[in-house]
Amino acid sequence: MAANKQALSSISVYENFAVGITLVVLSIRLCLMPIGSSLSLDETGTFWVIQGSLPQTVARAQSLSPQSGLYMAIVWMFQAALGSSEVALRLPSLMAYSLGGVMLYRIGKRLLDIPSALTALVVFVALTSRCACDARPYALALFLGIAATWYVIRWLDRGNLSDGSLFAILSALTVYCHFLFGTMAIVSLLYAVFRIRFGSPVTWYHLAVVTMLLILCVAPLTPQLLVASTVRSIWSSHPAPSLSDLFENVAPPFLAVSVLSGALACAVLLPGFRYFRAATRSGDLILMLLGAGTAPLLLFFVSRITGLNIFQTRYFSSAAPGIALLTAWAIRGFEPRRARIVLTFAIAFSALLVQGGVQLKVRHDRENWRDAIAAARAASGNMPILVRSGFDEAPDPKSYSGPSNARLVLTPLVAYPLTGRVIRLPNRASPQAFRDLDAAIPEVLGKGGGFLLVSSWDETAYLNWLEGRLYTAGFRSRSLGDFGALSVHVFERLAR
Repeated sequence: MAANKQALSSISVYENFAVGITLVVLSIRLCLMPIGSSLSLDETGTFWVIQGSLPQTVARAQSLSPQSGLYMAIVWMFQAALGSSEVALRLPSLMAYSLGGVMLYRIGKRLLDIPSALTALVVFVALTSRCACDARPYALALFLGIAATWYVIRWLDRGNLSDGSLFAILSALTVYCHFLFGTMAIVSLLYAVFRIRFGSPVTWYHLAVVTMLLILCVAPLTPQLLVASTVRSIWSSHPAPSLSDLFENVAPPFLAVSVLSGALACAVLLPGFRYFRAATRSGDLILMLLGAGTAPLLLFFVSRITGLNIFQTRYFSSAAPGIALLTAWAIRGFEPRRARIVLTFAIAFSALLVQGGVQLKVRHDRENWRDAIAAARAASGNMPILVRSGFDEAPDPKSYSGPSNARLVLTPLVAYPLTGRVIRLPNRASPQAFRDLDAAIPEVLGKGGGFLLVSSWDETAYLNWLEGRLYTAGFRSRSLGDFGALSVHVFERLAR
């Protein structure tokens, strides 16, 4: 008996070590290596918001295109201390993401066990590594939401009202980071109802008090939510999600394929391979199921009913902790223990292939604005530069009605300035946009020396129109290089 316990203990240590090393490698590759790469389009929006003083930053965050004033104030302080490099802007997210991982580990250890908690972290990083080095509020919202979940568990286990108060405050701060991450508070409240109904030292009265505290803490956000409703046209411009979109995002294909392929490999290679449902308390399983399903389902049905497509990956990443814990619980049921290591390896390997690729250099985003603008700057000389805005807030020239709006819709040029004459193009290549561009052709051509076009690789309407419009005038276009999801073309007149 003692020999069996010692053998199990040594296997458990080996499992923890193997999964821990996998977690470290995955985190370095997907979370740390991209941190110095070019800012994405949305991240340049963060750069634009934090220009000026702290009061100006908060006011700007809450005005034109509502953002998290809390998050922007934090990034402003990091910029003031460390400068405006990509690393400095992303450091708050990396720190928050790391703290979120610590809190998720504590939850996994409480609900499952140490090896499963580590497995949950591997899955979590595989699903959300983009948030770790993204100068946007999602990593901070994840950390606060996961921390709130930890304190609601403690509160329902022990009955201490101080834990309940911390849950309410942290949940409110989560909403201050992004109001759609409030789904994490909904999950915790539903879990609390279940736990109180089937056994918890917390009373219904205390649940009502904590819920009221949460509502009072969130109430000051009401004016900003009203401002956010004014940009609903942005969400309504996207098509409603389909059922296949729902299934793909609740169970990401790479996650399902890696688990199935890993299980198949174990069935062939490991003697005694089998699966049984891992033991867990019903309340714990309910929490994991609610955490995995609430955000995707709620955002899906809201999008289908209202026509406002808020069913987007960055918004329901709040479900990632629940999906990670549920996956770890499922993997916990495989025997022998080596099978769990193989499955964890399979998930990490798939994530590395899908998100990291085979190249040594990892980009945070497909949009390489830094190199694209540098190439345009080097090639422009005195030539005018046409730049298409990638923001949905710039559907037509009316978006450029004022200096503030003009800078908002072309924030990449705030982060990576262009010299020379810049001509802004609307996000959508509409008939009106083509008429306006046709009227501007004399200004664009100037003395006939040519011009540049900066756009997206998948938005070729402007490129095709310009090539057709100027073909008889002897102009031809050529690409200046590979900039990921961006394209930079120079139009030059052929020598006669």
